[in-house]
Amino acid sequence: MPWAEPEAETVLRSAGDDVQVQMGYGLAHHVVDQHHRAGHVQTVLDRPLQPLGGAGEVAHPVGGQLGEGPDVQSRHQQDVAGEDRLGVQEGDQFVVLEDQDRRQLTGQDPAERAGLSACHPGIMPRRTAARGGARRPAPALPPAPPYDIQTSHTVATIEADPSRPSGRMLFLDGHESSYVDLADPTHLEFSYVRRIGDVLDLVRPARQPIEALHVGGGGFTLPRYVAATRPRSRQLVFEYDGGLVQVAREHLGLRPLPGLKVRVGDARQRLAEQPSGSADVVIGDAFSGVLVPPHLATLEFAGQVRRVLRPDGVYVLNVIDCPPLRVSRAEAATLLAGFDHVALTADRDLLRERDAGNVVFVASAAPLPLAELARSAARGQFPEDLLDRAGVLRFAGGTAVVRDADAARWRRLAPPPDLPVPLHGDAS
Repeated sequence: MPWAEPEAETVLRSAGDDVQVQMGYGLAHHVVDQHHRAGHVQTVLDRPLQPLGGAGEVAHPVGGQLGEGPDVQSRHQQDVAGEDRLGVQEGDQFVVLEDQDRRQLTGQDPAERAGLSACHPGIMPRRTAARGGARRPAPALPPAPPYDIQTSHTVATIEADPSRPSGRMLFLDGHESSYVDLADPTHLEFSYVRRIGDVLDLVRPARQPIEALHVGGGGFTLPRYVAATRPRSRQLVFEYDGGLVQVAREHLGLRPLPGLKVRVGDARQRLAEQPSGSADVVIGDAFSGVLVPPHLATLEFAGQVRRVLRPDGVYVLNVIDCPPLRVSRAEAATLLAGFDHVALTADRDLLRERDAGNVVFVASAAPLPLAELARSAARGQFPEDLLDRAGVLRFAGGTAVVRDADAARWRRLAPPPDLPVPLHGDAS
């Protein structure tokens, strides 16, 4: 595979470029304090939900901006119907939304049925500086909505970052989901997202377009990053919750981007529709609570990913785990059975079973750029370790591979549903 060193700086300079508007708000300092100060309660998780009804129903046209009005009270829950409020307008050329009446997940967090685990609360230090040079003047930014938004499958909360005016944190059912910078799509706030960004930087020579599939949209941080750093790329995002796409359009700066399509529906079924050998990279970042949905974590799904990838294509998968790291070890065994080359990056304390956190797996049929990935992982404010295939083999130990028939076992491995998601910061 023709891996290439990334550019030292990939910040856009053209003020008229449509892909410049992205996500990111400085909430992270506030969240750090909430996770570490004794007795400090995270208000976003305790906000009462008051579903609207009757005259309070939102009546704005499709694609209209949600906002406060006579029937919209501050700090309330606002209904967004997934089937008719996807924000698709007839003139949109590049963002295509396709809905289908199929359920992927139940409304119940699969991890709720898991037994108690020996987990430690995670820490959430944020990056201290943006990657790159000085920021250019930002346009006027919309404020974070002062209410929760009920989609068909989750409750979305958006908080502003007091330390970064263009920053936004997206919470889904109280879990930290995405950090987006409305003014700088190349700003990746959290270290696990930066590790995925490192793979995206290396998968092809700098600025060369790629074909990317995203399993899970969330705040659309990574699709915007690819559009900004690799113009003319073609990207396809599978997002189960159409209402969440609407939230991203109205509050997180998601705009029509050249080459970007969004398809609403079950990611596994959508992936099966894709031609073989068509993608340079597949990014798995979909969750139900803190657990990857079972049918997106199995050997059979990994086989579908490998089919869609080009011979030198790369699969990047993000999982959340805590001691004794049962989810990560099971996924390591599964990817080792599905790919010739597998590596992972994670915080050192997590690998030593001292903390919770994110584990980013990288898998391919071709050799991986391990030296470059290891250097990038080690240079941050909170250094991470990279394990090569031999290290991943030791990490997996004798853990069994996860197959489609093992959904119940996968759920039993899940971290507690109230695990604070430890989005470590990165100064690199």
